[in-house]
Amino acid sequence: MKNFHIKSIILGIGIGIVLTSIISLIYLTGEKPKLSREEIIAQAKAYGMIEKVDILKDKTLQQEQKNEEANRPEDIKIPSAKPTGSQVNPSPTPTLSPAPAVTAQPKQEEQEPKISINPGDSSEVVAGKLLQAGLINDKSAFIKEITAMGLSGEINIGEYKIKKDTDLRTIIKLITTRK
Repeated sequence: MKNFHIKSIILGIGIGIVLTSIISLIYLTGEKPKLSREEIIAQAKAYGMIEKVDILKDKTLQQEQKNEEANRPEDIKIPSAKPTGSQVNPSPTPTLSPAPAVTAQPKQEEQEPKISINPGDSSEVVAGKLLQAGLINDKSAFIKEITAMGLSGEINIGEYKIKKDTDLRTIIKLITTRK
């Protein structure tokens, strides 16, 4: 048996790789992908993968539902129109008694609105919440300022009570400082 030279073996392997590459390029040239973009997305959803946009939409809808529940007035009991033994003056129209505790809360909330920051809320989502609460006047100014301060990724989750006349930098420091 003759001695095999290592150079000859490596050269043979290299030539084989090059030939295989050329043959596969010739074979696959002009072949279009078998799945369209929509089909790929449908397959991904079938496997439980979702797009980032869907997550943001779900979180926004959940937050809107929470806001609606929080803004809903407490149940006010309306007395029945049927006379009972204890009623002296039955009237066909129900009357509501004033509730001073309910009217006192909106004044307090106007001074210090409550902001809830959930996990995954971006600076854009937080800016929207602050704008909705009336704490800031311009959403883009908040985003520019928090980005300029380098704190857009440092927003902490939790609930914050912030006074109406608080300046932008103080709000940013409040929501990015660890408690």
